[in-house]
Amino acid sequence: MVDFLNFILKGKYDVNNSGLLHSLKFVIGGYFRNLFFYILIVTLFTYFGFTTSEKSPTVKHSEIPAYFKLLFVCLVMPLIEELVFRLPLRFNKVNIIIATILFFVLTYFLTKKYLVGLGNFRYFIFLFLSGISLLLLLKNYIFFESYFNKNFLLLMHLSTIIFCLIHYWNYNFQSNSITPYLLMFLMLINGYYFAYTRMKFGISYAIFIHSFHNIIVSIPLIVKFLK
Repeated sequence: MVDFLNFILKGKYDVNNSGLLHSLKFVIGGYFRNLFFYILIVTLFTYFGFTTSEKSPTVKHSEIPAYFKLLFVCLVMPLIEELVFRLPLRFNKVNIIIATILFFVLTYFLTKKYLVGLGNFRYFIFLFLSGISLLLLLKNYIFFESYFNKNFLLLMHLSTIIFCLIHYWNYNFQSNSITPYLLMFLMLINGYYFAYTRMKFGISYAIFIHSFHNIIVSIPLIVKFLK
C-alpha cells in the first residue's frame, strides 16, 4: 500500500522482476486491498444513510445482447482502455502510435450517437484528426518525449482522471443518491492501480487486472446469462 501511495503522490515505483506466479499474486492481492478500502468507505456512507436507493437505477442499461456485452466488457474494453491510457506511460514511438489510433477509435464510439447528423463525414473527421495528431507527435517526438519524462506524474494523473471521466455516462447521476459518485471514485482508484501495475509489472498485467475487475463486477450478469 505504501508503494502504491508513493506512486500516486510522487510517481515513484520499482520495476518488478519476479516470476509470473509471484507477480500475479502481488497484483491480485493489491487489487483486493484496494477493493476492501472502497468497501469500507461505502459501508461508512451507508451507515450514515447517504446511499439510500431510489426507483431509478444507478447503472444505465443497454439493449446489447448479454453474451456480446460480457465479451465486450470483460475482454475488449479492458484491452482497448489499457492500450489507450496506460500503454503510453512508457513513452516511445510504437506505444504512442498504438495509443493515438485507439484513442480516436474509442472517442468515435463514445461520441457517435451525437454525430449521427454528419453521416459518413464523421469517419473522415476522425481519420483526419488521428492522422494530424500522429504527424504532430512523430514530427516533434523529441520535444514530447522530453516533456513527458519531466512531467510524468502530472500526465499520469491526467490520464487516470480522463479514464475515470469516460465512465461518467455509465451511471445515472439524476438521482439524489451518492452511489454513482462512489462508483466513479472506485473507477478513479482502479485507474491509479492499473497505472501502477502497468509501470511496475508491464502492460500485460494491467490488461489482466483490468479484465479481472470487470469480470468481478459482471458476476451478476454472468449468472443471469448462464441461467
